[in-house]
Amino acid sequence: MVMFTILSISSLFLSFYFFWRQNNRAKMGGAISKAKAFWLYFTIYVWFFLLPYCYYSFELRPYTDIWIIFSVWMWIRGIAEIFMMFVTKNWVPPIGIIHDLSCVVVFIGLSIYWFSGLKSQFNWPYGIFHLTLLASIILETYYAHGFYKIVGDKTKGDEAVWYAPSDKAEFQFIVKVTGICNVFLFSSLFFFLGKVIYRM
Repeated sequence: MVMFTILSISSLFLSFYFFWRQNNRAKMGGAISKAKAFWLYFTIYVWFFLLPYCYYSFELRPYTDIWIIFSVWMWIRGIAEIFMMFVTKNWVPPIGIIHDLSCVVVFIGLSIYWFSGLKSQFNWPYGIFHLTLLASIILETYYAHGFYKIVGDKTKGDEAVWYAPSDKAEFQFIVKVTGICNVFLFSSLFFFLGKVIYRM
């Protein structure tokens, strides 16, 4: 529990630093709005770190089995995306969108396959969080599609734009939607953490 708390606080601190850096010093990727910074924190913290922690800490299968499969698939994508963004500098949103759609298919497919197990092991914190994960993947697909419609292939090269700033009119709608959806995502996350993690 101590290590989990340290990881959570460290992740939050690094997210605030990233937000400050992108809006003050960084050139690659461009400025990022507060809503998008919180969304990025949610995805990295939950998809890459919280889900593996749950898999190795709890015995409530098949929920955690589905979560770890999803997390591993995201880790593979994350490594490839970082390489394409910072090394080859040829990352484009359609790649992410295709991966997002594959995640939706895998997540729903596994949920149907293990439905009887999910039903027999059901409890509200796990059930709500499970649906929140699915919603977050769908939202990621929607955000990537909306972002791609605005920036096109400007995500490539040394002057790449990867984030949605709040001071440009073309990003106002997607930033607003992100902010609204963040409220529901973090409410579900806090409910899950409060009911499951911090009651260990």
